Amino acid sequence: MNNDPRDVNVEFRKQFVFSEELQKQGRFAEASDILVQLAIDFPADAVVHWRLGYVQLELDSPESAHASFDQALRIDSSCKQAIGGKGQAFAAECQWAAAELWYRRRLELADSPWYHDYLAQALIKMQRYAEAEAECQRALSASPDLGEAYLKLAYARYFQGNKGGAVVALYNAIRVEPECADVANEFRQRITNPS
Repeated sequence: MNNDPRDVNVEFRKQFVFSEELQKQGRFAEASDILVQLAIDFPADAVVHWRLGYVQLELDSPESAHASFDQALRIDSSCKQAIGGKGQAFAAECQWAAAELWYRRRLELADSPWYHDYLAQALIKMQRYAEAEAECQRALSASPDLGEAYLKLAYARYFQGNKGGAVVALYNAIRVEPECADVANEFRQRITNPS
């Protein structure tokens, strides 16, 4: 590679896009290798660091992911992708209170149905079901086709004693996202036929 900045940018983009293709193919270790090299070559690029963090989560390495997200945040303290990544890294470690804090911080920067959905997951894990139900409702009011939010809504309602509301949420999950059917049907069976 010569010293022409345009060549550097072209090569950077080529490698970055290739890492994304590898991720789509589930080849996370190879994608990680490319992103690690890009992080070395371009240490001031927050995007490279937070992308690497998410790949490291796919590789079940939340400790490494934390370091990558932290580096992205040193570069850009309001990087919502890195902030959310910190939440997901804490969730991967089952540190739900820490995950909640990071998810709430991300919601302060930007509102998204997915952000409410992730927060609902942390709240369910901490057995704060009424708050989780409210977060699911926020997610679904913005995106009524979010099957994952309906699944979490079903759990939140079930653990608050609202079995009928849980079943309705499960049917809605299947209606909007048929790929939720296996999980939803298994949970519905547990609700309607407890043994």
